[in-house]
Amino acid sequence: MRRTLQLLLVIFSCTAMVACTSLRVVADGSEASQRAIHQSQPLLRPGDAAIITTTDGAKFEMKVTAVEVDAIVGVVAGKTDPSSISISQIERIERSEADPIKTALVTILGLVIAGVIIGNALGAKMANSLSAAK
Repeated sequence: MRRTLQLLLVIFSCTAMVACTSLRVVADGSEASQRAIHQSQPLLRPGDAAIITTTDGAKFEMKVTAVEVDAIVGVVAGKTDPSSISISQIERIERSEADPIKTALVTILGLVIAGVIIGNALGAKMANSLSAAK
């Protein structure tokens, strides 16, 4: 039973690492990137987590702090100072979004694992009580 609990914990941990968020392509191509930023309802806003791919193929994972007329400003993962990426250099923009279906599945899986652990503990306690009563 201990092996089963370990397996459930590993499955839950792996699922939790990939669940809850998804990357959504906001713009693909230089012109699309410029349009996505300059819309009346921009598809990228301060506070968004994004992966920006530049025309030279470099990828930057960043927390957006500002969307300016000619650049996206944000803190790149692993750095503390804000960086600016010129809109003319952007090839692709992907935004991280919460995924309600994945979140619900992880929550349900977590509850099932908790139920198995609690059931296992109660079963062991009852078995000990019954063997002590004999």
